Amino acid sequence: MDGLVYINGELIPKEEARISVFDHGFLYGNGLFETMRAYKKRVFRIEHHLQRLFFSLEYLKFPIPFTFSSVKEAIYKTIEANRLEDAYIRLNVTRGEGATVPDPATCKTPNLIVITREYVSYTPALYQKGYRGKVVSVKTSPHSPSANMKTLNFLNHIIAKMEAKESGFNEGIMVNTEGFITEGTVSNIFMVKDGSLSTPAKEMGLLPGITRQAVLEIAEAKQMQAEEGKITLNKLLEADEAFLTNSLVEIMPLIEVDGHAVGKGTPGPVTQELIRSYKELVRKELKL
Repeated sequence: MDGLVYINGELIPKEEARISVFDHGFLYGNGLFETMRAYKKRVFRIEHHLQRLFFSLEYLKFPIPFTFSSVKEAIYKTIEANRLEDAYIRLNVTRGEGATVPDPATCKTPNLIVITREYVSYTPALYQKGYRGKVVSVKTSPHSPSANMKTLNFLNHIIAKMEAKESGFNEGIMVNTEGFITEGTVSNIFMVKDGSLSTPAKEMGLLPGITRQAVLEIAEAKQMQAEEGKITLNKLLEADEAFLTNSLVEIMPLIEVDGHAVGKGTPGPVTQELIRSYKELVRKELKL
């Protein structure tokens, strides 16, 4: 089942779930979202997702009529109401209804929305094959105040995703206006060179993902050298391995960029080790 949507304290059949056309989330993309994954009814690192959400809400000066614990309760209530075990969770907070001018002061009450559905796993064959990436033409700015937030204004990433898919690639690889790799359209990116792990720094203008942080913690626990910094396209193409991360896919090998094989063009041993370690971390933290 996945037929009930949580909106401001109520569980509503999805066919009846509505918000106002005057909501500034709809009119101006003024809102935030989080995408989470539940394993056997338990959401992995829910506190990390909510910490990121509340940090952004405060930065954007949202009135916050709900608490950290009440949002957490709403998420679990929606999972339970839809009788889900392994679940995809989409949490939205919109600015709320206001005047048809881009002035947040006209909005009084944010909307809190939780959407869940059954999580359908990516096939093992896809992980064995890996993703093919394309460097897209869309450029991001490292100076944008929204670059490190998960906002509803997602159009740049959608355009980038469309460009990659229309060219036959699995994921778009984005670079900033200074020419450095930032992230995928819905993922963070890592590379491996001589056993060392590298990922673009937050200052490059990217969303620092929850899975990204988990991978850095795993690397530290394994005493694997890992750094956050500047990565050029040439540096990425010279890598021994590369992979992508997000909460749904977990860790996906990146075996090709712009038609050029990364390393041997197959999922590498470090990537495969991290895939196993990430799954073990999920099991350990959620006590599965």
